[in-house]
Amino acid sequence: MPGISLARLSPEGVREDIDEFSELYASDFVDPPLKGTDFYSRERFKGRLTGDYLNAPRFEAVVARDSGGLTGFIYGCSLPAGTSWWSDLVGQLPESLTAETGERTVAIIDFVVAKRSRGAGIGSRLYREFIDGRSEARASLFCSPPQQPAYSIWQHWGYEKVGESRPAEDANLLHAFLKELRAAS
Repeated sequence: MPGISLARLSPEGVREDIDEFSELYASDFVDPPLKGTDFYSRERFKGRLTGDYLNAPRFEAVVARDSGGLTGFIYGCSLPAGTSWWSDLVGQLPESLTAETGERTVAIIDFVVAKRSRGAGIGSRLYREFIDGRSEARASLFCSPPQQPAYSIWQHWGYEKVGESRPAEDANLLHAFLKELRAAS
């Protein structure tokens, strides 16, 4: 796609662009009825990103830029042994599904494409670039059913719902998804 460049960012690179990330997240991550809720606010996003995610093991982001600036991003990290990633799920999943080693699962934490750029294949490129640069055998993420078209895209890309979670009192119900990426080594 002409005019779109992709780049990998370390935690330091994301910190340098934190205001751009926060702006895109606040404007285009969710739509009503979730838009405008405190959980999805710019401040809460920035707090989660700088407080937890940027310090996570093997954190990495991939960004898309065009002449208008940041047009999309995806970021995540490896799930370490003893992670709380699976602990807030409603019901209990088998340990064979939730046991983490620090190398087994990449958590896709946030993925946003600017509304002005949707439908042009940028999301697919961001996702592929991110996943192709990872060594984990599987990927997991949380997504809310009202977050369309994202929810349907995850299903289309082969992610399967394995549970439900409410990560904060003021958060909506999220579905946990999981996908095998490659054979475990």
